[in-house]
Amino acid sequence: MTDILLNYPKFNSTLMKQVESLLSAEWTDFSFTGYHGDLPAPIAATIERGSSGSYEQQLVAGLAYTFFKAPNGDQDVVWVNALAVDAAYRGQGVASQLIQQAIINVASNPKQYPQSHLYVYTDVPRLYANIGFSKVDADAQEGHQVMAYLLPRTEHTR
Repeated sequence: MTDILLNYPKFNSTLMKQVESLLSAEWTDFSFTGYHGDLPAPIAATIERGSSGSYEQQLVAGLAYTFFKAPNGDQDVVWVNALAVDAAYRGQGVASQLIQQAIINVASNPKQYPQSHLYVYTDVPRLYANIGFSKVDADAQEGHQVMAYLLPRTEHTR
């Protein structure tokens, strides 16, 4: 597998526009317009392409967050909103890397994100279950599940 680099692209950058395009190819209503500034930064997974000292970053996956009510609660919390991996890189652990980084990003900021869990609404629950997410008893459309990951909140959280 090619080494994957995780990046936090700046808004309005070429890479951010590529992430938005990748995510909107999966969800036509996805857009970074109005992306809440208090959310963790979206994550772009890239690889280096090129030769002879001329390299460029090629986007292979992206992840974005949203605020939404906690299942069975009233408080808005951070959810993984969208995750997409280029078809050529699926099955290589890229999605798992992004999800694990998303967990770290939320868990390492307990003052900004005091929630106990990171949530996702997904049609691929096995992917999330393999990382440690559990099914939540909440309303979901056929073929989808709400899942939660218990965030580590220790003095060693980075």
